[in-house]
Amino acid sequence: MTGHLAPRLLRAQDRLSEEMNWRTLAFLLGSAIFLLMGLSLKTLTDEAYTHANGIGAWRAFLYGLALTGFVIVVRMLFVAPPVAMVRRDERRAAATKPFIEGWQERLATFDLTERFGPCKKQRIERRATRAGADIAFRLNETLGWRGGVVLAWSGTRGAITVAAAQTLPEDTPYRPQLILMAFVVAATTLLLQGRRGRP
Repeated sequence: MTGHLAPRLLRAQDRLSEEMNWRTLAFLLGSAIFLLMGLSLKTLTDEAYTHANGIGAWRAFLYGLALTGFVIVVRMLFVAPPVAMVRRDERRAAATKPFIEGWQERLATFDLTERFGPCKKQRIERRATRAGADIAFRLNETLGWRGGVVLAWSGTRGAITVAAAQTLPEDTPYRPQLILMAFVVAATTLLLQGRRGRP
């Protein structure tokens, strides 16, 4: 309710307290989900083992590892075009920068009131300022190949993946194995991609 009106309706101290409360609640709910995931792992592996119509718990685990590799590759392929577009926009901004700077210098030296009215003059100056700011933003907020690799690598899966798999109907063939594969994908990406290096 206070999402957009919070600066008008709430004091700064109240907004800080509210943000801290929501962060704490999100942390507790996320921790509870991961706790429930861990507690259900034993039951899930037992179900996958007893329900093994040609695919047991170990094979589901191996398929989950293969799916993890597939998910990582798909994310890298998905992230590559936007990163290339950002790099293209950066090159265009660098090429356009001298033209915009020259345009801004001419606007500063010439008196536009002789040719244009005050409204048109203000609109032209605003447009030149906005174009310069856009170019400065594109040149300052760059995304190199290292940033693209980090962006592609950082796509972890978590509790949502397992929760989505658990919504499968009970009569779905190989349901325990599918849930176990989703669990393996979530756990592997969190442990492999989500771990932090040493400082």
